Amino acid sequence: MVRQTGLNLLRTGLVLVVLAILVSILMFAAVAHEQAQTPGEKSLGVAVLGMVFFPIILVLGFGGLFCLIVSAIALVVARMKNASLGRTNEPGR
Repeated sequence: MVRQTGLNLLRTGLVLVVLAILVSILMFAAVAHEQAQTPGEKSLGVAVLGMVFFPIILVLGFGGLFCLIVSAIALVVARMKNASLGRTNEPGR
C-alpha cells in the first residue's frame, strides 16, 4: 500500500515538473514574441506575462518537488517495512 502510494506520488511529481517546464518554455516564447513586437523599448506586456506565468510555474514546480520528496520517503519506508518483515521483491518467492 505504501509502495503504491509512493509510485503514484512519483508519477504525479514528474507530471507536475514536466508541466512546469512546459509552462516555462511557453512563457519564454510569449515574452520573445512580445519583445519582438517592440524592439529596443521596454514593454509592459513582458512584465504582465511574467506576472501571469511566474506564479503558475512556482506552484507547479514546488508541487512537483514536494510530491517527489514525499514519494522518495514513502518508497524508502516501504522498503524498510518489507525488509523488517523478511520479504523480498524477487519474483517467485
